[in-house]
Amino acid sequence: MSMPLNKRMVIVLSSLALLAGMNGLAGCSKSDEGSATSSTASDAPSTTAKSGETTTTAEVAVDVGVNVKIVSSGMGDVLSDGQGHVFYIYTPDGTGAATCVDACAAAWPPVLTEGGVVADAAVSKLKLGSTGQGASEQLTIEGQPVYFFASDTEPGSASGQAAGGKWFVLNTDGVAVQS
Repeated sequence: MSMPLNKRMVIVLSSLALLAGMNGLAGCSKSDEGSATSSTASDAPSTTAKSGETTTTAEVAVDVGVNVKIVSSGMGDVLSDGQGHVFYIYTPDGTGAATCVDACAAAWPPVLTEGGVVADAAVSKLKLGSTGQGASEQLTIEGQPVYFFASDTEPGSASGQAAGGKWFVLNTDGVAVQS
């Protein structure tokens, strides 16, 4: 029996975060435990030396974390992770701490920011951050905690849209799609 995609993603991201921490690659900093933090992406070229050679690339290399990008869905263009898995907000959260925990989080796993947050150029205007502590830091977009829907297994799938009148995908401006 195969493991659901979201569980595999959490396991892979957790393993990569541990590896990055052991190698001193984690570059996160927070001003206060439990407070929301903001981050922005850099599009500056990077230079790498290998066997006496120097190469320059315009791409940002990310070992772990979450990449925020735009994906097309049945709801139009919406925000997703780097694999196209759609992000949701839970309206009872507002812009505070995440309230979907335990059994709720099994169906609606939080989008964890282990290793940081990188935004594609198309979404760089959004206020991206995190809430929570340590390995449980959850992505926030415009101050709202962000989740996946466990039943969305295909990129662009938004089958959790409007579930219970409380779960909504985010448009490219970081606003809940109310339909």
